[in-house]
Amino acid sequence: MSALGAATAQAAASPTITSAECTDQGGTVRSQPYAGSVCVLPDGSTVAIN
Repeated sequence: MSALGAATAQAAASPTITSAECTDQGGTVRSQPYAGSVCVLPDGSTVAIN
């Protein structure tokens, strides 16, 4: 599997969190046009917000 394929598979399997959980973990909520919001965590990873 390519690195891109692995990253895509990981993103698809990622859990979702709430915006409050995001900020509690030191993350930043970022709104994405037509794609909802994501949490950008301090380590640079992103998690979908439910």
